[in-house]
Amino acid sequence: LGTECRPVTDIIRATELPQTNVSFHLRILREAGLVRAERRGSFVYYCLPDPDLLGILESLQAWVGAHTPLLSPDEDVDGSTSLLDRRTRSCG
Repeated sequence: LGTECRPVTDIIRATELPQTNVSFHLRILREAGLVRAERRGSFVYYCLPDPDLLGILESLQAWVGAHTPLLSPDEDVDGSTSLLDRRTRSCG
């Protein structure tokens, strides 16, 4: 999502998630004030309520990408080792 509102069908297509899952998450985000809903006829469009939020999210995404440790060969690829466990071990 960005500052330009998109219909739920676009979000479903982009995420490849079921409609019920997308609607559930959009409701939570709307209630938290992180997305804005606009009804246009029979469709509901969603977008970010504040352009500053987009910059914050982009910064967070960059930070997560830079700080997420890669799995070492002895760790399971299925994610069974938590991020906290990996950070604790890496800090000695």
